[in-house]
Amino acid sequence: GRFVASISGTGTVNAVTGLATHAFPNDIVSFGGGWAVAQSQFLNPGRDTDIIVADAVGAVRWQKHVTGAASGSIAEVRGLVALADGGLLAFGGFGTDSLSSAAWMARFTAGGTLQWQKSYTTVSFSSVYETATGFRAVGGASGMLVMDLDANGAVLDARRFVDSGTTGP
Repeated sequence: GRFVASISGTGTVNAVTGLATHAFPNDIVSFGGGWAVAQSQFLNPGRDTDIIVADAVGAVRWQKHVTGAASGSIAEVRGLVALADGGLLAFGGFGTDSLSSAAWMARFTAGGTLQWQKSYTTVSFSSVYETATGFRAVGGASGMLVMDLDANGAVLDARRFVDSGTTGP
């Protein structure tokens, strides 16, 4: 089976937590003295993702299941960001079959309460990081889209970079 292990600097195994046998981890981050992992589950039909937050010894604090809206759809959390205020940001995409058709982002409190979630008309985000005013997100399929978002996920600016240069929002 698949698992996540916490290992000390000297190589001692501190904790081991099992993951679903039909799942694989997409991202793992240090979070709140423990860790958070996003794992994709390949189910027929479709693909869903679980976000699992555990303490330093591997005890699950909270878990969220992210699913596509329709049968056969996908919901993939591609990454997690531990936020400066103790919250957790999850990002990725929704779509059908194996193609993401909308980028998605959700913000959780340290205790796992959903604060907000947003979808954006671009292919799944591949990278997000926290800024002084909110977040910067990167995604796109034909060219690269860079979006600056406020702390509530509203778009402040968007730029698409393609081979011939930059186009505006």
